[in-house]
Amino acid sequence: MSARPERGFTLLELLVVIAIMAALAAAFPLALNRFVPARRVDAAAHTLVADIRNAQTRSVTLNQPVALEVSEHDYHVASGDARTLRTSTFLQLQSADGTRKLPALRVFPDGSTTGGQFTIRDGERERLITVSALTGRIALVRPK
Repeated sequence: MSARPERGFTLLELLVVIAIMAALAAAFPLALNRFVPARRVDAAAHTLVADIRNAQTRSVTLNQPVALEVSEHDYHVASGDARTLRTSTFLQLQSADGTRKLPALRVFPDGSTTGGQFTIRDGERERLITVSALTGRIALVRPK
């Protein structure tokens, strides 16, 4: 008869694994909080780009200019569609050269716009959206 060693884990090994899992579970929300503002800014930027494109389409469809009015925590298209940002997220529209703060972006049926640069900021995270005055082209820029 040969003596077979017992298979399995000791109580000490199980306690060490549980302690490691508890430490990882406690650290996960802290790591997640670093990425939440960046996701908020990205989501707000993508929504704004979609709304600018929607305003361009609406302008062509109605054959009249459409305004996208901007304030610090929200914006709305002249037809009344409003988007409110989180209180920690700030929005600003400046002229293309960055010298003046603008109250609204106007989109015209021929595809042109008044042009400008949107800045969306939440904490240290920031995204820039530039809209060409001549062509209405929209570019989402991630500052370094």
